Amino acid sequence: MPAPQNKKDVERLLGMVTYLSKFSPNMSALTESLRALLRQELQWYWGEQQENSLSEIKKVLTSKPVLKHHDMSKPVKLSVDASQSGLGAVYFKRINQSHMPQNP
Repeated sequence: MPAPQNKKDVERLLGMVTYLSKFSPNMSALTESLRALLRQELQWYWGEQQENSLSEIKKVLTSKPVLKHHDMSKPVKLSVDASQSGLGAVYFKRINQSHMPQNP
């Protein structure tokens, strides 16, 4: 992912990051210096602060846990619970043996 060259590139980058932000903590803080570039009153300037933000965003989005496409060949476990006030379910994906929750 190259550094944005203009405001349109920043919009494109932030669109992708915003989509993934629900899976990554503190993304709004990490993108603040990039969102500031979109303000009308500011002229375009890509500096060290923006470069550091982009590097940190890349690190967060490529560090575990990483979103992946569903692999139908891998085993899964569904754990569910219910009460009079609600339902809950967790879908576990086996990546390797050490990451799979054990039955109680």
